[in-house]
Amino acid sequence: MRFNGRLRTGWVIGLTDTPEVEESKVKPLDRVEGDVRWFGPDDLTVWRWVADRFAGTLSGAIAHALPPRIVRVEHEAASWGPARHPLDAPIGASVADGRGAARSGQSSAETIAPDLADGRSSPRSRPPEAAQPRSPEEGRARPPCASEGWKGLDGSALLKAAWEPDGRAYHLRPPLHQDIGPLLVDLVARTTSNGCTALVIVPGPAPGPADDVVAAFGTAVADHRHFDRDADRYRAYLRQLRGDVTVAVGERGLALMPMPDLGLIVVVDEANPAYKERRNPRHHVREAALARGRMTGATVVLTSSLQSAQVHKHHDGGHLTLVRADRATERALAPDVRVVDRTTLSPKDRRTRLVGPITSRVAEVVRTGGTVIVLAAGKGSGSSLACSDCRNRHECRDCGAGIAPVDGAPTPTWRCAVCSWTTPPRPCIDCGGTETFPLRAGAKRLATELAKAHPDAEVGHMEGFDQPGPTSRPAIAVMTRGSVVARPDWLHGRRADLLVVADPDVLLGRPDVEAAEDALRLWLDGAALAEEVMVQTGQPTEPALQSLVRLDPDGFWPAETERRTPLGFPPAGSLIRMTGVTPEAAAAVRADVPGTLLGPDPDGVALLKTDTLRDTVAALKPLRNTWAQDDIRVRVDVDPTIT
Repeated sequence: MRFNGRLRTGWVIGLTDTPEVEESKVKPLDRVEGDVRWFGPDDLTVWRWVADRFAGTLSGAIAHALPPRIVRVEHEAASWGPARHPLDAPIGASVADGRGAARSGQSSAETIAPDLADGRSSPRSRPPEAAQPRSPEEGRARPPCASEGWKGLDGSALLKAAWEPDGRAYHLRPPLHQDIGPLLVDLVARTTSNGCTALVIVPGPAPGPADDVVAAFGTAVADHRHFDRDADRYRAYLRQLRGDVTVAVGERGLALMPMPDLGLIVVVDEANPAYKERRNPRHHVREAALARGRMTGATVVLTSSLQSAQVHKHHDGGHLTLVRADRATERALAPDVRVVDRTTLSPKDRRTRLVGPITSRVAEVVRTGGTVIVLAAGKGSGSSLACSDCRNRHECRDCGAGIAPVDGAPTPTWRCAVCSWTTPPRPCIDCGGTETFPLRAGAKRLATELAKAHPDAEVGHMEGFDQPGPTSRPAIAVMTRGSVVARPDWLHGRRADLLVVADPDVLLGRPDVEAAEDALRLWLDGAALAEEVMVQTGQPTEPALQSLVRLDPDGFWPAETERRTPLGFPPAGSLIRMTGVTPEAAAAVRADVPGTLLGPDPDGVALLKTDTLRDTVAALKPLRNTWAQDDIRVRVDVDPTIT
């Protein structure tokens, strides 16, 4: 179709005899490209929800979901032979499946024009029968047997939901030393053996439990993680549409990609910041997956060592079921954790980067030919100010996050990185001290110091998942956040003898409301890699550290929620980050939009807090349209990743 003289490519999402604009403005289609039916009504319903929920556009959501079209791959697909779902047939039409039975669906008119009869685009317009459980009579009489790993877990309801998808959501959290890969294989096997398909979404290409799924199902899997060419992505996508594969594994883009007969959606490490989309609409994979499950009747499984604030909110609201082992089993399948309080040590022992007791334990492991992981804060991980006298962190008056000096300010200024509150330098509210120091650390320098102290050990410095680790023993690996993955290649399937958490106070002191949550999740993921954990800290009573000592992720959220509730931060409320906010735009938001607006700062960044997210996003929509017409470039990010 031509707009302003230029030929534009779009998608036909409906047909109607009554245009919404004047007939003189209706433009003819230049041509229809290809015979492939790209998506069905279920997909369109999910994409509309994503666009509305995350303050974006439907075209943007579709662009996230679909790979670029490659014509030669379509020609190649014509020679692939019979398909369970022919590419030129409407999604949901009656076709013969692999068992010889007919699968009935909607007519072609219903497929091309969903929700047009009543003019609604809400997910609630989906027919209620579409979310009903699939009957076992449609597939095999009995589901596959579960593996031994389920014995210590209260997972009977989840196993049943994998066999008979019903749109419910679960958070699967096995003990730290139990591999989740075989559990995911069991769930996918149950879903696919009953005639449905599965999506397994991972945050990145690093080795992990999704590898077990790919190995178990072989040619029945479309693995999108390592595609470098658009042709490969489009080829895999067409095989999904045809029903040639029953499992798809991939990263963020897979969450919205069409998948016929979808029965299971797995999101591995649901709190990983990589799941936050960078383009409009800036949706989060976790929320998109939960919505897709509700709308299509697919079972949704989330995994993480510590629930995100949003998942904790869903759990508290009864919208999600936690699948875990009892406390005795969790403690039995977890490392020993010991905290060393720096404040109780002699000045000589606490001046070193690794305090005396930890230095002695590292030397002992090295002497016995073992492996040590030192989890350090990377460059830039800590920038908050702390008091030089009492070492307590300076905090924002409005939101409780850390504050840091503003570079280049005409007068000395401290600013909160979360809500943009600013203040001149001030004394410590705990001891009155006026001297400060930045909470910073460097992993590379620590690795150099350890190499000098332990010449018999191979010392490696790892800042990313794909960096090689030590190849000989004894070994010391100084790792930062990016290198903590479920299955580090250099450990060869074994656990390290010792994990040292070197900079917990730096991570807890970051100018970020989510600092404690993020730090605890990192420590738990690191603890899964070791037999023993030692932590050096000046804040041993910090709730996040106490949750690590007890290996009790569930015990973290009650106190953290109590701390965040007066501030209106998740899980008590929701956040919307806005950039490019002018004084006039800020005034309009304060006048017409429910919530509390913090800012904007001199850079035009503002934070909107609300406990009625749906109403707030709806109220922002007409303002966003007005700003767009006036060429005011205000960008809206719902549920921002502040980390």
